[in-house]
Amino acid sequence: MMMNFTNPNKKIEVRFEKINIKLFFFNKLIAVQGVQPFSQRKREIRLEPIRLISSLVYLPVNHAVELSRQVQNNKIEYQISGTFKVRAHFGLIHYSYWLHGRCQLQMTGPPTGILISHNCTTKRR
Repeated sequence: MMMNFTNPNKKIEVRFEKINIKLFFFNKLIAVQGVQPFSQRKREIRLEPIRLISSLVYLPVNHAVELSRQVQNNKIEYQISGTFKVRAHFGLIHYSYWLHGRCQLQMTGPPTGILISHNCTTKRR
């Protein structure tokens, strides 16, 4: 999966310091991935590869049946969340804040998992 990181600001450079991505199926955590810190210049766009690999994840029977049904229909519903610590640099001034992103994803079945649709929100805290 490729994740889009964008710094739309014309004046401020940012650094993503702590990045944690979690993948859920019916609110059950099925994969986690950390990302190495990186910086972005003003108005820079960066695509970062994210590898979410699940193995031996326990699902309750009803969720396992639902997953099987969705795989057969080739449309699987996932939730993905990301937590990012961002440090903004404006000359000598440094400002840190946390971003929390959540997305509802609909993807084709494994192993290719092509994105069909998504709905995302991001909040700053």
